[in-house]
Amino acid sequence: MVCKMRLQMKEIAMRASAYVDRAREMARFLERIESAEDDDLEKARTRLQAKYGIAGSLFHALRYRPPKQIAVDVYNDLCSALEDIAAAQIRIFEHEIAKARAARIGPREDVVRKAETVLNEVKALMGDGPASDGN
Repeated sequence: MVCKMRLQMKEIAMRASAYVDRAREMARFLERIESAEDDDLEKARTRLQAKYGIAGSLFHALRYRPPKQIAVDVYNDLCSALEDIAAAQIRIFEHEIAKARAARIGPREDVVRKAETVLNEVKALMGDGPASDGN
């Protein structure tokens, strides 16, 4: 019985560490995106805290002294921040496709169609459904 409980505890610990690892990846990605303009991690963390309500100290901790486990709400906040960034990038991509369509690019029409296909695939993965034909 004790061995079985130890095995279950190890499995739980392994799963918790996997969430921490994923949280570390998400935090680093968010820091990289946010610090792209000025290459200043502290300012990036401050902006991320203002935008998404994620404590700047969390980013520092995940980078330099990761915890053994992470709270579900913190993990979800990181996921939400990534989804917001992805949604913003999709809007930019939709705008660029619309500009290309409006410019009537002629011989490069195949590129625009491929871009729309990729956009629809990404939106489907994110649960937003396919883009409308007007984009």
